[in-house]
Amino acid sequence: MKKTIKIIITVLAILAVSFITACKINDDDNNKPPEETTTKNHNDRSGQTIEEISESLGDPSALDCNVTPIANIETFTREYLDNYILGVDISSIIEVEKAGGKFYDNDRCRVGDVMEILSYYGINWVRIRLWNDPYTADRQPYGAGTNCIEKAIEIGRRAKKWNMKILLDFHYSDFWAHPDQQARPKAWLHLETAEEVARELKAYTRETLIKMYNAGAMPDMVQIGNETLGGIAGIRDDSSSRAGEKIVFSAGLEAVREISAEYNYPVQTMLHVTNGMSTIYWWFNIMKDLDFDVLGLSFYPIWHGKRTAFQAGLRNLASVHKKPICVVEYSASYTPQAGSPNGSNMYGDSNADAITFTDTKEDRTIIAQAQVIRNMNNDIMNSTLVDGVRYGIGAFWWEPAWLPLNGTGWVFAAASEWYRMDLPGKKVSNGYSNNGRVTWANQAFFSFSGTALPSLNAFLQMMGKPPREP
Repeated sequence: MKKTIKIIITVLAILAVSFITACKINDDDNNKPPEETTTKNHNDRSGQTIEEISESLGDPSALDCNVTPIANIETFTREYLDNYILGVDISSIIEVEKAGGKFYDNDRCRVGDVMEILSYYGINWVRIRLWNDPYTADRQPYGAGTNCIEKAIEIGRRAKKWNMKILLDFHYSDFWAHPDQQARPKAWLHLETAEEVARELKAYTRETLIKMYNAGAMPDMVQIGNETLGGIAGIRDDSSSRAGEKIVFSAGLEAVREISAEYNYPVQTMLHVTNGMSTIYWWFNIMKDLDFDVLGLSFYPIWHGKRTAFQAGLRNLASVHKKPICVVEYSASYTPQAGSPNGSNMYGDSNADAITFTDTKEDRTIIAQAQVIRNMNNDIMNSTLVDGVRYGIGAFWWEPAWLPLNGTGWVFAAASEWYRMDLPGKKVSNGYSNNGRVTWANQAFFSFSGTALPSLNAFLQMMGKPPREP
């Protein structure tokens, strides 16, 4: 009997040890960091070295491109820094890749997904523009990204893969919407009143967000309109109250709140305007009674003013509205050279206003671009401090990966159909075609052939982190 008991005890002890060992192994497995996933190809080292970039541009600043941390950053809360938006708008990316665009890390290795490279530098948000139907009747693309819902979903899913959040930019148009053009979508041409447009816009907004949620690309923030100084979806109300426009804005905002509640997914709302800080201040004073979360603005130094005006405008917005403020479009050139064969670009000449955002008092160099990144974000953080609250929540660089390749233009030939249409909110024109290369490429974060520029390190260094080494 004693022998039997001893055997049983021995067996139980062995089982106990085995169980503990198994638990330990499983626990170790659960605590192991996930295996690194990458789309980098170490066998394709066709990118440029920093020395080659410097030589090709005639720009020695590429060899020593460093910026200082944001002023007073040591006093910022960890929560604020962790949630600060380091964003990019890369809405053209699918068309760029289709045209043969390739991207290389600073070690010259090709990386299959440009978002992976951007994530190395701390980029944590992606902005995606959305057009209702950017195609002709026989489905020829308008170009400039041809940003339909399918492309928005594809870009959004890629962003989520690299742990980036999404700002969805509804243009509520079939093609470019900006201050002097807010053309109604073709499918909404039969609508006449603000109330009719509002109902259609709300239904479209809801339907879009449901599609993106179901596809795993749910936005974390939504813009109701793009640079809506001149109205929205063909509704323009020149009265001091802008009552007709407010009806449409309210419908879009309500759609976002409803979907956010129904899907238990927090989504912030934004209104977006531009044309200088005084105009932005005036417009938000008109719209301040609407129920939205974030004041969104475009500010391009080459068009919208000096740094002192930018700082003063931010202070005014923060002190009056006490709402989060986000610069959803900004950029600066890294070279006067043009990637397009016709020799044109959006920013070939030196610009006195842009220089005010640089420490070197020059522009169109890699270090100047890095300084614009640092200094604009510095002002967003430090010029919006009111009663201990920093209302500046971040910024999005506009189209940093729009490479100058054939088939990456601002507008394709097919879009001439749209330009000839008589749509509310758009002036009738004969249209034009441009199947050449985009003229924005000298404001990208990549060389004309796709290698990451040293200016990207500004996103790390301004946040007090070391630069990314090759």
